[in-house]
Amino acid sequence: PSIYIPKGSNSVSITITTDGLIAMDVDKVFVVNGHAKDYIIKESAALTITRNTDNNKITLGFNKPTVDGGRKAKLTASLPPNIRAGHPITIHLHKDAPASQALVNKHYEDLKTSVTIPRGENFFTIDAFTAKNNCVIDGSTTLTLQGVKPAGYEIQKPNPAIAILDKTADNPDNMIITLDFEFKEVRGSETDLLKICLPNCVTSVNPIHIRLRKRRTAFPSEAAKKNINYEKFSWNITIPANTSCTSTLVHTLLDRNSDIKTLWLTGKATDSRYRINSDKVNIITPKILVPNVFTPNGDGHHDTWEIHNLDLYKSCTVAVYNRWGQLVFKSIGYPEDGGWDGISKGHPLPVGAYFYIIDLKDGSLPLHGSVSIIR
Repeated sequence: PSIYIPKGSNSVSITITTDGLIAMDVDKVFVVNGHAKDYIIKESAALTITRNTDNNKITLGFNKPTVDGGRKAKLTASLPPNIRAGHPITIHLHKDAPASQALVNKHYEDLKTSVTIPRGENFFTIDAFTAKNNCVIDGSTTLTLQGVKPAGYEIQKPNPAIAILDKTADNPDNMIITLDFEFKEVRGSETDLLKICLPNCVTSVNPIHIRLRKRRTAFPSEAAKKNINYEKFSWNITIPANTSCTSTLVHTLLDRNSDIKTLWLTGKATDSRYRINSDKVNIITPKILVPNVFTPNGDGHHDTWEIHNLDLYKSCTVAVYNRWGQLVFKSIGYPEDGGWDGISKGHPLPVGAYFYIIDLKDGSLPLHGSVSIIR
């Protein structure tokens, strides 16, 4: 541009207007030089443009307060309203460890290390990181970032923070609770372990309350009954917070009036998002088989009176009498292997028929009959 000193005048002045909407990291000096025909310019004019520090305040903020697992979190770096960057402004980023709960590669990945506001722009937005699901139903963790202020600029507080929401619950397969008996078939009087579990690796930040109930069998007569085929146990089950499994013991009972009864369980969670898979156990009452003969002759075959399945009745009594009604053997309980060897008071009994009474102590009528010793 050119300026003119009017004829007859000693000087002229012009107005220089600075742009107050530019962010500058340092004060700037504006120097005006010139030349004129037939004249010598003795010195140039200098103007110092002082930066407005209010224009140099950078705000870092996530575009939303939360981000779902599997999604990218957007972060914006911005200058005050209407202020433009005089040159590219780069802010380096890192995790604010003391303020963050989130862990890299567990809750998030691909964290960007910087964001740059381009020259002439007021702001710039980046995908700061990718949130991850961590197999935690209703899980939430916080990631806070911190910016390193460029020279001549100030980064506003507070530091940008965002909640990472675990969306494990969005997959229906992760919301299936499985009931699982350790043994699918047990003898009456044995104990079985019922496990109640979420899928592998899945946990919940909240306890999961479940009400068990019996599922109908094909025939009602096959269904196990409380206090007949199994002892009473709690139908209210809770999977504690931050765990994937719990369990309860089911104590079964002997029922001489049946061979097999089925306890088939399912349930319902108070949180309707969960589905419960069922499982069942067959409770078997083996028949007591009382041999009517044994041969205690030392040949290794049938040397003892082996009463099959009597060992299940721990409190039973067994009494054996000779033909004159004299007691020759008595026991409380009966061993699973072996049994009476035909000895009475330290002496082998003679061959012949003997008479027994077996009281199972379960409220049923005693078993009675004869057994013969053959040598």
